[in-house]
Parts: sequence; structure tokens; C-alpha cells
Amino acid sequence: MSGIEEKPKRVGHWLSEKKAKKLNIAVLSERLKREGIELVPIDLRQPVETQGPFDLIIHKITDLMVAADGGDEQAANAVGRIETYIATHPGIPVIDPLGAVQTLLDRSVCYQMMDDMKFKFRDTEVCSPPHVTLMDSTDLSRKLKRAGVTFPCVCKPLVAHGTKLAHQMAIVFNEAAFETMKYPCVAQQFISHNAVLYKIFVVGKAHFLVQRPSIKNLTALDEKTTIFFDSHDVSKPSASSHLNEIDQRVSTQSPPDHRVIAAVARQFRTKMNLLLFGIDLIIETATRKHYIIDINSFPGTHTM
Repeated sequence: MSGIEEKPKRVGHWLSEKKAKKLNIAVLSERLKREGIELVPIDLRQPVETQGPFDLIIHKITDLMVAADGGDEQAANAVGRIETYIATHPGIPVIDPLGAVQTLLDRSVCYQMMDDMKFKFRDTEVCSPPHVTLMDSTDLSRKLKRAGVTFPCVCKPLVAHGTKLAHQMAIVFNEAAFETMKYPCVAQQFISHNAVLYKIFVVGKAHFLVQRPSIKNLTALDEKTTIFFDSHDVSKPSASSHLNEIDQRVSTQSPPDHRVIAAVARQFRTKMNLLLFGIDLIIETATRKHYIIDINSFPGTHTM
């Protein structure tokens, strides 16, 4: 007597069209089907209950969450539908929990959590740069001093996901430059790291390290004019501009210890309750201190 054929595991997913294309979702779906896994796209214009059941839900609804927070009724309804389904089926694993993802949408909240997770692994100190949230330019000198932020510093939008503006940043060298900044924003201390960025991709208990171009070493004496840039442009694999120049007077930077990277991935995975995320890490040129400068939900992995 033949055994009962096991039903395929149903994985519900919501991804933007752009994200689905980068993941080559059609090819991935066929590959997983051979492994007994059915990928099921979720339509958030309809009640999710009628599209189940699901054994797992994976999503990147950060764009919708940001739009909903901004008052978009259609986005709010879409987010509400998946929230309702998750609340009704608490036993279904969700990658990642909406509450955990929400903390990554606001850099002020995210950076505060990063502050609380600094640690030392053997002789390597891991922390985040000093930062301060600014709602406007009033009483600027006192706010920067109190937070320990000196020039140059990087001004970043408060919203970290869901819009192109989230990646529009500026390096400022004096207080006068803050008169032209868009508020609210986060001013984060710029750390010279010889134009090398390390991206840590965390997938469950696994992690992968990729080196990318970044911004050259800068001091408060180097420039007077504010440098505006798109963080995606300066750190993509093919980036090549005057901002990416490596200081040849500085010895070549050795990559981080793999044990340190493993400790970073483990620490942030546990503390932030995330399984699929990215960490941007730089190493200070002068001290080799490791700085976490940003965390991203469900990052693009097509260039790994």
C-alpha cells in the first residue's frame, strides 16, 4: 500500500514588482516546487484569509508600512489585512515580524537600538557612531555637543525605507550647512573608513559578507561645501567617483575577523528579532574600531 503523498508546504509572499524581479521569483518558484514548496503570491487588495492556508509568510512590505504611516489609506488597508491574518493565525512563522520591521523604518528608533547593542569581542570594539535626531536647526550647537557629534557628520532622513528620499544624504562640515537641510533628520558622526563598506547579509543563522565601495576619508578641514549623495550610488559594486577615492597614504585595510562578523550577526539577529536583514559596517581607519552605521530589512542580495 503506497504512502499518502505529502502536501507541499505553502509559503505566502508579498514583494514589490521590483523586488520580485530581482529575486527572479518565477525561476525560484519552479525550483522550490521540486522541493515540495509552493510559493503563493499574496494579494493585499483582498482579505488574506481567503488566500491561505500558509505554512510560512515572507514579505517586504516596508514601502506599504511607510506609506501607511504617512496617511495613505490604501496602503494602511493593505497593511491592516496582513496584520489581521497574522493576529488570527499566531502560529504561522512570519519573516520578519511586522513589529521588528517597524523599528527599522525610523532611523531615530533604529539607531537608539544600535546604541544599546554595542559590545566587545576579544580586542574588537563594535558600536555605532554618535548621532542626534533633529526636528529643526534651533539650538543646534547644544544638541550636537550633547550627543557627541562633531564635524563632519552625515545627515540622513528620518525615514529609512519606502522612498527614494530615504537614501538622499548629505555630509556637512559646519553648522551653517544645517540651514539648508530637510527636517526631520538624523545627524550621524562621519567615521573615516578609507572608502570601504562591509555589508553583512543575515539569513536565519547564516550570514554572508560582501565588500563594497564607500566614501573616502574626510575631516572638518577638507571641505566647506556640503556633499550631497545617494547612498545606493556610492556603495553599489560598480561605484566609481571622487567620493570613492582610497587614501593611498593609508595602508590597505584588512577585512574584519570572520568571528567578529559572526558575533555581530548573532547579536543583532537575537536582539532585534529578525531573520532576514542587512548590516552596514565600517572599520575606522585610525583605530580599527567597528561601527554599525545602518540596518536594512530584507536587503537586495542579487549582487552577493
